[in-house]
Amino acid sequence: MEENFKAFRHGESEFYDMYRRLLDRPSSFGDRFEKQFAKYAADTETLRRNVRNAETNNLAMLDDGKQTLKDGTLP
Repeated sequence: MEENFKAFRHGESEFYDMYRRLLDRPSSFGDRFEKQFAKYAADTETLRRNVRNAETNNLAMLDDGKQTLKDGTLP
């Protein structure tokens, strides 16, 4: 469960870093608005795919979830 949360949190952080870069330094995505937006959209799509893969590769097993509830601990 913890690895799944870490993957989500890392992806969320990467997304906001990329968004801030678009706002602060749009030229880092290209020289024209159309190029900037296309690059941002493509990078976002790749990031989402990678995070989704990381999350699904780290799915908690049912027994792990049951033990977490039994222990009263959350990630």
